[in-house]
Amino acid sequence: MATSGDIVVEPSTSTDVRPSKVQFGPDPVEIKCPECDEVGETEIFYQSGVFTYGLCLLLLFMGLWLGCFAIPFCVPRAKDCVHKCSKCETEVGRFRRYDKEISDPYR
Repeated sequence: MATSGDIVVEPSTSTDVRPSKVQFGPDPVEIKCPECDEVGETEIFYQSGVFTYGLCLLLLFMGLWLGCFAIPFCVPRAKDCVHKCSKCETEVGRFRRYDKEISDPYR
């Protein structure tokens, strides 16, 4: 029994369980969207980044100037991965291939 001087601690009823660090990579991940609270797998969209342009310049300097230097722009594995919520299309993270940096816009 609690007396007037005792402190009563109630358990929290918050259900917001968002992992502190989601590892975004080249494959879809399971997340809870911070915008629409939908739990599901992310959709991946590819975007040219530093790694793509670096490969392009490397191929150009190797003498592949007849159009072959543009191959990295056609290969998804040479591009950065943008993770978006499958329901509301909000960007929830990004995987950059050059420095393997993982960015979370909601940190």
